[in-house]
Amino acid sequence: MQAKPWGLPMASKTVDVLIVGGGMAGGMLAAALAETDLTCALVDRAPAPVMPEGEAEIRVSALTEASQHMLANVGVWKNIPAQRLAPYQR
Repeated sequence: MQAKPWGLPMASKTVDVLIVGGGMAGGMLAAALAETDLTCALVDRAPAPVMPEGEAEIRVSALTEASQHMLANVGVWKNIPAQRLAPYQR
């Protein structure tokens, strides 16, 4: 999914779905809706994220297997580099 900035104030646009917040949940919803006939906009005050390079930070986001399947279904999971993934182990 490619971001398409409008370059105009949001107040001048009409959309079917407005997603506020581009974190994991908002990004997932935007990816899931990208293949529908709905017009969607995702707004977030933070700059667009980029995939980090180099050594991974000691920071963890835990996802359930269901979340992994959802990300795979919208074509996102395959874009996560293998060196950034690790299964949870007790």
